[in-house]
Amino acid sequence: MGCYNVYGRQNPTYVLAEQDSQSEFDDVSISYVPSVISNSITQYSLFTFIPFINYEITF
Repeated sequence: MGCYNVYGRQNPTYVLAEQDSQSEFDDVSISYVPSVISNSITQYSLFTFIPFINYEITF
């Protein structure tokens, strides 16, 4: 018997990266107005620890 990840670290199952762009001036529709780009990275984890049972039969 045993357990993987006994300390409970949340290892990433997948990572989602998103890029949002918003204009600094909402009422101005000029194409050369600089925009603010905010990046967000979100990590998703499924399991903190995984117990297991192992046995062996020898002949």
